[in-house]
Amino acid sequence: MTRSRFGMAIPGRAQALAATAGFAVGVAVGMNPVDISNALRNYKTPPGRLRVIEGRSCSVILDDTYNAAPAAMEAALETLTSFPANRRIAVLGDMLELGTYSEEVHRKIGSQIPGKINILMTVGTRSVALGEEAVKSGFDSANLYNLKSSRDVAKVLLPMLGKGDAVLVKGGQSMRMERVVEAIMAEPEKAPELLTRQSVDWKRIP
Repeated sequence: MTRSRFGMAIPGRAQALAATAGFAVGVAVGMNPVDISNALRNYKTPPGRLRVIEGRSCSVILDDTYNAAPAAMEAALETLTSFPANRRIAVLGDMLELGTYSEEVHRKIGSQIPGKINILMTVGTRSVALGEEAVKSGFDSANLYNLKSSRDVAKVLLPMLGKGDAVLVKGGQSMRMERVVEAIMAEPEKAPELLTRQSVDWKRIP
């Protein structure tokens, strides 16, 4: 399919379906299939939308930090599960604005973790239920880390990162999960170009 700026295929079934639909529409309105293919080949996802970024220690980051809703969280985990990796690490922040369904939805996501993810890090108070449900469903509690803030992740994650690890980072906008990506990316000086919420105003928010 399409390729990222680092030469890696843009991952995910959702991306493949979107590209296929775009191709079909282009053909239907009379565009040249070769031109469509070339355009798709040069496509790269916007910042924070499942963008593939090189991580420290020869790891790979799936940066899906723009926001998080239940269906999008499930799709991102599906992508991580299918991604070739030595270990699959999920760093999942709270999903917000879910009202009375919040705990139920977080637990549903947690129940899908066992057998798919090697290391799980939850960020925020709502995601504690996600981790609890993952363990209840069979995930090894020794590989679960509950963290209060996105600023706390790097000091736990960086020492364990290794060659071939794939790290999914995702959470609600206010969780500021892009801070995790900036802390573990191989070239943090490229954060203004590659990551979401890099404006001066956003950077000032605690």
